[in-house]
Amino acid sequence: MKLLILDMLTPCFQPPFPPTKSSVTQVDRLNRRRRSATSPLSHCRTSLPSTGGEQHIPVTDPRLIRALWRRVMAPSYSNPTQASDGRLRKRPGQNPANDKPTQASGEKRKGRPLAQILADDKPTTNSNERAWQMWRSNVLGPRDITVGPRKTRTAFDHFGYDEQTFLHWMSMHSFEAGKGDVWLSGGPEFNNRIATEYKEMKTMDLCEEEYASVAKEELLLRRIRHPIEGTPKKWGVERMIQLPTTPNSDENSKWVAPPLIGNSETQSYLFRLRPDCAYWLSLQAFSENHRDLVKNAAFTVMNRITCPYFTIEFKKTDTTFEQAWNQVVAASALALYNRYLLKKTRQEASEKPWTEDNSKSLRHYALTFTGATAIVWIVTPKFSPKSGSDSVWDWAGCNASELWESNCATPQGVRDLVDWINGIHRWGLEIHGQSCQDDIKVVLSQCGQGVKSRLSALFAPDPPVEASPPVEAGPVEADLPVEGDPPVEGNPDS
Repeated sequence: MKLLILDMLTPCFQPPFPPTKSSVTQVDRLNRRRRSATSPLSHCRTSLPSTGGEQHIPVTDPRLIRALWRRVMAPSYSNPTQASDGRLRKRPGQNPANDKPTQASGEKRKGRPLAQILADDKPTTNSNERAWQMWRSNVLGPRDITVGPRKTRTAFDHFGYDEQTFLHWMSMHSFEAGKGDVWLSGGPEFNNRIATEYKEMKTMDLCEEEYASVAKEELLLRRIRHPIEGTPKKWGVERMIQLPTTPNSDENSKWVAPPLIGNSETQSYLFRLRPDCAYWLSLQAFSENHRDLVKNAAFTVMNRITCPYFTIEFKKTDTTFEQAWNQVVAASALALYNRYLLKKTRQEASEKPWTEDNSKSLRHYALTFTGATAIVWIVTPKFSPKSGSDSVWDWAGCNASELWESNCATPQGVRDLVDWINGIHRWGLEIHGQSCQDDIKVVLSQCGQGVKSRLSALFAPDPPVEASPPVEAGPVEADLPVEGDPPVEGNPDS
């Protein structure tokens, strides 16, 4: 910019006196800059390219600049500056007793139930925290997306798996932990190494991306990507990083935002979300020649993935926990609501009444990773009291309940999280995956004879998950079994 101004001023400025040493130096410096502008590195210059005519500065958008500024400076707004604190004290009628800045949310968590913190919408002088409280009130609240009761239990108690039986199940499925798949081997050496790294990151006060990078490299693994054609047809998972999936309000859309509940007049929110990390089912479960049929029943991306079941959000510290919770619950509610719509469409297609069993496979798991603290959540639907056993239950929002909190700066915390991640992936493959396939099969069977004739080719010959050994130990939760449905008529492979 300085070069541009000098270029514009130099032809017009002719000093009436002999040039001094300083002016000669300035002219030489300007000439060197002009020569450098024609060098091979001229694309790096800061001046605007010459167009032969008048140069115009691009028009700016003040609203966009303000939005970007708030986003970039959000961490700075968390703590009031000396100037803002002084202005706050000078306001007329301000009670001096209330002039103290609000404590950081990480400090407020001490000794307080997490559900109470998330449900607390009291006014605060912390602008960043107040903004997220407003977001909960304007986006989550009108859709009745709320904090549910805490359900603290271990992963094996929650899923009803015995540890040894689960390890045997992994070996029977040829899952080699840490070798290009999502499964974690764990073990004392692994747990100690991860705990040590999280301790060091806290000591070094590293940024959010450093924490997220370690988690994605060591705990939230991905499968090696390869063409899905020609591979065995069994359920797999795909890890996606910041995948944008904006809902579509079209009548036949398979990906729509959760509805407003009641007579809310809140402005509609578009749910333009980019979760830090999410796990989806891979369409390898379906034959390659007929895989494109799936999009007629469920939302798919790139004809490769469908029906997400696990969403993760990262933040650096507990002071930004509320932000992580809002984002991960909004993304989970979006996925869960569309899973509900698939189940609802299936019930309507089969002309069956909605029963309690229909809702037992409807859930979504989430993980908030703030620094070294990982909290596992389960998001489940709520149904209208008016719903009855002889009609499809109406969606009435959803609850996000805390299941477990792990401190990954300790070996035991890492071990607990490893059990949860492996358990969620098994649930995603066995319960969630099988239920989604059953629903897709029934919905497609109602799409006409042409589609119906291709169903056997779509699902045959391989089952989505190989036969696994029965679970011999551990109390199985009542909400795990998937309802048994009669085979689809005309489909010999059901």
